[in-house]
Amino acid sequence: MAVLLLFSSFKQKDADRTLANSQLKVNLAINPDGTPYIANVSDSNGSVIYFSDASRGMVLKNRLTQNFLYSHAAIKPLSGWKIAEDQLFYKAQASVIVNNCKFTMHVELMKNQPILSIYNTVSSTQKVKIKEFPILVSELALSGKTQSVNWWIAYDYIPQKETITTDTHLWLHSRIHSADITNTVMGNVPYWTIETPGSFIGFSLAWCGGWRASLNGKMGALTTDVYLQEDETQLSLNPNEVIKGPELSIYCSPTTDRMLARKNWLNVRQNLASKLYPTPNIGIPLIYNHWYSVGAALTSQFVKDQLKWFDSYGFDVFMIDDGWYKRVGAWTPSDVKFKPTEFENALGGVRAKGVRVGLWSCPQLFDKRHSLPKFIAEDQPKRYPSAMMGRLVDYNAFDSMDSSLIISTHFNFWAQTGGNLTKISFPKIPLLEK
Repeated sequence: MAVLLLFSSFKQKDADRTLANSQLKVNLAINPDGTPYIANVSDSNGSVIYFSDASRGMVLKNRLTQNFLYSHAAIKPLSGWKIAEDQLFYKAQASVIVNNCKFTMHVELMKNQPILSIYNTVSSTQKVKIKEFPILVSELALSGKTQSVNWWIAYDYIPQKETITTDTHLWLHSRIHSADITNTVMGNVPYWTIETPGSFIGFSLAWCGGWRASLNGKMGALTTDVYLQEDETQLSLNPNEVIKGPELSIYCSPTTDRMLARKNWLNVRQNLASKLYPTPNIGIPLIYNHWYSVGAALTSQFVKDQLKWFDSYGFDVFMIDDGWYKRVGAWTPSDVKFKPTEFENALGGVRAKGVRVGLWSCPQLFDKRHSLPKFIAEDQPKRYPSAMMGRLVDYNAFDSMDSSLIISTHFNFWAQTGGNLTKISFPKIPLLEK
């Protein structure tokens, strides 16, 4: 790592500094109390201001003096912004004294991508307990008349959106696992976006433990407090020990097309990860499954619409999940949803993109309106997945000689259409005793 400039002691001329690449400019400042903050982030020529800190570092100062340590703290200046660089990043850091702790903000701008990372380090001259560890604390002033914040509920990945107003009071969080439920509320995945008429800003937190983000709207601004909460921190520093907090990356783009902006955001993050953590080529295929998008409401038009984005994301497999077949036990395309050969033609379009095709089924389900095949033992538990009009039987009930009939019948259609993969799973729905 080649550092071009050595860090030096605080001087007034170090108070305001800039990191810049061909796409972003990050202006840094120190307020009169010595608190470092990001003054604003803009495009390279300053014509698009993605956000600025309307509080001029005061919300961070309040966080450090009131909720950082277990006792009320006083702060005093220590150093201005010090600039350095390595092969990947332009870097800056500035420090402030909080009681006996040295709090240092780090800002790193990737040299060839519109993404910056923020993290903080803390050290102390004596043993000290940290109450809540700040990650990003700022009053984000936003451009445009209408702004929205977007986030996702964990596990179900249900998108959420709220227009930012003075009534906006959002509480994003997770515990150790993002899907844990706290007080009947499920957690959130650790990333969110802010969209304005002229920009897209993506936030992603590199952290696998519990975290909190308090987002409160003001006129044209969103007061943002991202931190590790007290019950997750449980942090004690020994004398001269240094702790590094989680990194928060911020992606900025003038693209207003939501799908395109999210695609670019993921690609930039992937590019950054490949530089930071190079790995051999992964042999596991990247699979797209429509289930968490439309569930069983699958149509041939939906398949065609999704294929438009496959080149951009690099999917290897399109997995057709539940919703394609006529009925359980008759694993052929639904004649209600699809015209003759329509489903087969949609699969042909997938293969024409160079993408393999997968198909979901559940061969241990039989139509409950018909008798079981003779090779299925009749002493089966009478369990019926109510939503599928099916009867679930045990695999061990299959006669070893005759069960091949199921396999041949089940895969006959698949072989005819040139399928590559099959997904076989149990229905994740209540089983009713009859």
